[in-house]
Formats: sequence, C-alpha cells, structure tokens
Amino acid sequence: MGELRYESIVPLIASAREDGDLLVVGFCCPATGILCEGVGRLEKGRTLADVSSERGLMERLRRSLFGRVFLGGTRAAGSPRAQAGEAVLALCGRDGQSPYTDEERRAAALEAFQGVVRRFAWDERGQRWIAREGADALLTDFERQLEVAPVTQPRDRELLARMLTEVARADGRLTPKEWELLGKLIPGDLSSVDTNMERPPLTDEELSAASGGASRDTMLMLAWALALTDDRVEGEECARVEEFARALKIPSERAAELRRMAAGQLLEDAFLRAYPKRKPVPRVREVAYALGKRLGLSRGELEAAERDFKRRRGLD
Repeated sequence: MGELRYESIVPLIASAREDGDLLVVGFCCPATGILCEGVGRLEKGRTLADVSSERGLMERLRRSLFGRVFLGGTRAAGSPRAQAGEAVLALCGRDGQSPYTDEERRAAALEAFQGVVRRFAWDERGQRWIAREGADALLTDFERQLEVAPVTQPRDRELLARMLTEVARADGRLTPKEWELLGKLIPGDLSSVDTNMERPPLTDEELSAASGGASRDTMLMLAWALALTDDRVEGEECARVEEFARALKIPSERAAELRRMAAGQLLEDAFLRAYPKRKPVPRVREVAYALGKRLGLSRGELEAAERDFKRRRGLD
C-alpha cells in the first residue's frame, strides 16, 4: 500500500494504555493472533496529519529518547482477533483523568504502529495488515540494534540527550531550525535543549557512568546517525562522536561498525523516499545515490544496499 493510514490499523488495535505522555498499544494480527506492542507519543494538539508527516531519522531518535523503541517483540495473543480499535482507545480516557483527546490518542496509536510496521505485511487481497513471517530478517542492522538494546535507563537517556545536543552544536553554530528540531526531539522528562546548551561538554567520567553492555552501542549509533546528517561527514560532529566512543570504552572496530549501521539507515530512509508507491522515482533515487556517495559508499555498495532495501520491502 502507499501512505500508512490510521483507518487501516484500527482493526489491529487490541489493547491500549496511557503511561504518562506515552500510549502503549497492542496490535493483534487478525489471521494468526500474534500480538506486537508499540509505543506512541501523546502530545496536546497533535493530529493524524502531523504523524503522517513525521518520518525518517529524527522520529527514530525521538522514539529512542522516549526510552521505548520496540516493546517486547511479538508474542501469541490470547484472542485470535483484535477488539474494535476505536473502542479500545476510547477506554483510555473514560475515567476522566486523561488530559488527551481521542484525536491525540489516534495520532499516538499511528506512531506506535509506525514503530512496529516491519512486523506486519499488507494483504492486498484482504485489504488488511497481517503478521509477517520472519520479521527479524526484515529489520536493518540499525533497527535490530534498537530492538535488542534500547536505551531505557533514565540516566542513559539523559546522557543520550546531552550527547545529541553536543553533536548538533559541535560545529559552533546551531540554526533556529536545528534548535527547534532538538526541542521536538528531547522529551519533556529530560533536561531541555536550553539547559543542555548551557552545560559544559560531557566529561569522560560522566560518560563512563552509562550502563554497561549493548545499550552503550545504541547510544553511540544514535549519535553517529545525527552526526552523519550534516553535509560535512568528517567535520566537528563526527570528531565529537569519536570522542564519545573512546569515553564509552567502545572498541574502534565496533565504533566503525556502528557508524556503518547509522549510515545504512540514512540510506534506507533515502531509498524509502525514492520508492513512494513501490516504484522508483529516478530523480529521487539519484538523490539517494548522492547521499550514499557522500557517506563514502562505492557504486557497487550502493547497488547492493538498494537490492537489500528492495528485498526487505518486498519490491523484488
């Protein structure tokens, strides 16, 4: 199908609960009963149209900072079919305690499904979403890292917010647009952009306080992703991320791999824009290839990346 529409996911909504400014939604496959949980952001005044326009890297970073990227993977649901989705969402606000409207919950539910859409396939004949077999194989390396090792600890999320702020300001200039993007990126329970901008650079000691294990890799990968969006991929932003890698005690080989994973996701998003209706738009496709070249990929590597993209998206 083309653009992801809220109406198409309503039959999948089996459960929903508010958790502060997040909406946790369970999506149930009508054919298999498999349940997958996703998380969307609740925000006053946010509409379905707003969510439809929010795509790509910044939304992935935002979901990561909210501490929940993929919740619990997939599991068998107790019922073979989803309940009426609209009724489930409405129940969230029935106690009168929720400050959010039905439309704001719909927007959060659509964002929640965007986070787990790779685990579903569109059934053209039945005009419905069904669970996709072998969903793990359809994830990019970037997405798999986010799923395996999300950044969930409050201390780590705070460090990540500061890391991203430092990447954005590393070249000594932060445009009003960049400031606005950071403001939207960092959730309200973390230090604001204004506060982080006034702080001195993170010290090695502060970074060493991050939780051990794979979540450090995720933090560095996300910093790489933001740094590589800059036109100068070898500039101050990347130099700062390399300093993060040393402070987080991530070996140089692994740091390079995380950089590759971040670059691969940027390219994945570019190819997604180049195939808006499952057919390539030549002009936009060339933009994707230009991005890959800027990221240091050869023509052969770009062609291989495009083949992988088409395989994951079922475009072969």
